[in-house]
Amino acid sequence: MRHYLKLFCLVVTLSVAGCAGPGQSPWQTPSGGAITRDQVPDYSQPQQGGQTPMPTTMQSAPVDAAAPAPVRHTGELPPVKVALLVPLTGPQGALGQAMFNAAQMALFDIGASNVTILPHDTAKGASAAATAALNEGAQMILGPLFAQDVKTVSPIAASRNVPVVAFSTDWTAAAANTYIMGFLPFEQITRVMDYARNHNAKIFTALVPQTAYGTAVNVTLQNYTQRNGLVTPQTIVFGNAQLGGAIKKLASQQQAGGQWAADALLLPLGGPQLAQAATLLRQNDMSLRQTRLLGTGLWDDSPQASALLPGGWYAAPDPGLRVKFNMQYTKTYGRPAPRLATLAYDATALAAALAVKGLREGNAPAYDRASLTNPNGFSGLDGVFRFRPDGLVERALAVLELTTTGPTVIDPAPTRF
Repeated sequence: MRHYLKLFCLVVTLSVAGCAGPGQSPWQTPSGGAITRDQVPDYSQPQQGGQTPMPTTMQSAPVDAAAPAPVRHTGELPPVKVALLVPLTGPQGALGQAMFNAAQMALFDIGASNVTILPHDTAKGASAAATAALNEGAQMILGPLFAQDVKTVSPIAASRNVPVVAFSTDWTAAAANTYIMGFLPFEQITRVMDYARNHNAKIFTALVPQTAYGTAVNVTLQNYTQRNGLVTPQTIVFGNAQLGGAIKKLASQQQAGGQWAADALLLPLGGPQLAQAATLLRQNDMSLRQTRLLGTGLWDDSPQASALLPGGWYAAPDPGLRVKFNMQYTKTYGRPAPRLATLAYDATALAAALAVKGLREGNAPAYDRASLTNPNGFSGLDGVFRFRPDGLVERALAVLELTTTGPTVIDPAPTRF
């Protein structure tokens, strides 16, 4: 704890990641389907940072608790209560338990002896969970995980002037008191396109699903090419069961002799849909040797991507940063950590570090807006991140290439903003 606090000056340090349960992806999009162009945030002009965020060190983790209960530590500083709102029962109960485990690891590693984690089960109702946590004196809420739960909890927390750091990736859930910590597509696209453009890609095209996520990708792509004076990209949008037709349309854009007009093809797909697209590209004899395949963070959540699309590039957090966490989690709990578990770790580390900072410098945890949106950011298991004034997370991402042995970092993530 003492060592950590010496590092924690104007910059807070912690660790982040994520996990998804059965049938649930961390790449959530706004509920309600279609979104408008003005609902897609602009990531083209990030704030300037200052100091370099410093990473925390992983220590050993506590023994797994048989059942979720408040994790209490006593110490010299006044007590601070932080709520963790995740599903602890039902279909997503295993995921919620894993996130609770990660929160315990963070609290143990940082040694914030005055912080108490209050776990509450959103499977029994997000509103009830938030109300119970606030009635117990929670000064910050971590979670919920799912978009609709975030939108339910946000006004309840706002009525008590309590900030929410949510694990959702639905950017429309951000609010004055609610910060979205999940992995967002906008900067992933900008990062990988910057890298491709620096390696002579000038003409881009994309195959995007007719979803809110697809709309966000398309708008970001169009804005990027316009801002950088590039040729307007040809984007093929497909609906349910239309992927085959979209691939055929894509194939028809090949030039005579089998060459293709575009330098790079963006495939913002994941899971079974990515596998289907890769198969259809081969079946349609797409000659992509001169065309670089680009992806989003969905590829990071698709273990089969390397075998399907070798040579493809995508932007995501550097997986090497969370290796030690994953090893420690498996050693402690006897099973691998789901991808989202590091989100809970980093959020807990953030809450603990800001609590200690505020109490050492004043008389309350530093949970104010200025502290949470510190432009210097925080350094976590998924790299450097910070919250923008609009409540959305901004991350420093690496560029990875898919190889036969798995994703390989070909352009490291920045270590500061």
